Amino acid sequence: TGFQGWGQDTELGCGIRDDTNNVWYWNNLNETININGLRLFATVNTGSLTNTAKYFQVGIPQYVDKNVDDVFQIGDIGYFTSGKNNGPSDLITSNSAQYLKYYYGDNTAPKARFTNVVDGMNFNGQNLYIRGEARERGSSGMNYVKVLINDQAYNVTTTDNFATWQYLWNVTTDGQYSVKVMTADNNGNAFVTPVYKINVITGTTGVFSADKTVVSFNKTTGVADNTDKILVTVNLKDGLGNPLKNKNVDFNEYLSTGSLANLKTKNTGETGTVVFEAYTLISGVHNCRLSLESGEIIKDNFELLFTAQKQDLDFATGSWIKTKDSSAVYFLDNSNVRHAYPTLNIWQSYYNNDFSFVKTISSDLLSTYSLGKNVTYKTGTLIKMSSVAKVYKVENGVLRWVKTETAAKNLFGDNWNSLVKVMPESLFPDYKVGENIE
Repeated sequence: TGFQGWGQDTELGCGIRDDTNNVWYWNNLNETININGLRLFATVNTGSLTNTAKYFQVGIPQYVDKNVDDVFQIGDIGYFTSGKNNGPSDLITSNSAQYLKYYYGDNTAPKARFTNVVDGMNFNGQNLYIRGEARERGSSGMNYVKVLINDQAYNVTTTDNFATWQYLWNVTTDGQYSVKVMTADNNGNAFVTPVYKINVITGTTGVFSADKTVVSFNKTTGVADNTDKILVTVNLKDGLGNPLKNKNVDFNEYLSTGSLANLKTKNTGETGTVVFEAYTLISGVHNCRLSLESGEIIKDNFELLFTAQKQDLDFATGSWIKTKDSSAVYFLDNSNVRHAYPTLNIWQSYYNNDFSFVKTISSDLLSTYSLGKNVTYKTGTLIKMSSVAKVYKVENGVLRWVKTETAAKNLFGDNWNSLVKVMPESLFPDYKVGENIE
């Protein structure tokens, strides 16, 4: 005899036959059993039978204490406890009769059940330990226990041959799920429980997550010419990595006072994505912050650098193009931006009258290249404007005033004056003014 029937049954004792009173009895049983939910049961093992058509109906006969001493002795019937709570006062008979049969091999499926799942239960969170028990009812041994979630099977973990088991379920999406447990023995006998419904709310769907949100840049350095754009892309995500739709995102800049200025607010729309265009005429480092309109910070105090001019643009590393219908020649840089030579003198400062390497292209193709700043005089050229007596030396698009004739002679020789090119005043904005040459 044992109790409960789940897990490893505990043998409490072997029954003794009392032929005189036509009963079986168990004496000196010592086991603590909770008052609720547990049971005692008896098993019967028989030898070979010539006739298996027999029925058993288990019962506890009405209490009889022949010696009237509240202590069990041979001939007494009923149940006797150490607390003298003996009985029963009337015959207790099982509601069902068991049919005795025998067979060769194992064709009885094991059983399994949940211990912490109830049909229709609600779960708030992302990680649910599904726990349960299983037991073998034949002799071939347990093969597996699997949890089925929406008919997808997952292996459980166990340390006691599936007597107890568990599965850690990482939930990714809110909704109602169908859960079952399936088990089988080594002889292929299988058992599946009915469906249990679990309603899941992860608590992260639709809630902003800084860890899941992605902020990217096409570059972090631009030119302070009010046209060169740094693109800041925000892919707003919730805790499960899903796009956060229709959320307002603020693009802010820290001022020198430490306060924030809102540059732009955009809505993520149906894609959960916004793209900000950052451009300015103010060179230097700009410290910025991205945040939700509701206050949550997406990315704080990141730097965007805008330089005063394009770095190392030498008008030499690239190619030269024109169209057949125009004499205008352009320098095409490695970013596919075209730069015009505004005068023949500027072209001649680089290549004299050699146009042999200029490639002729179609007007349609030319129009696909954006127009950048004009090409400036070659470094080392002396220039002046007709209305001003100053002579400048050109250095990488920077004009340096040669203040004295002596300085000019030292740099260019006695005939320096013949080297000076006259530049239209309209081209002066193409240059920056640098330090004087004394």
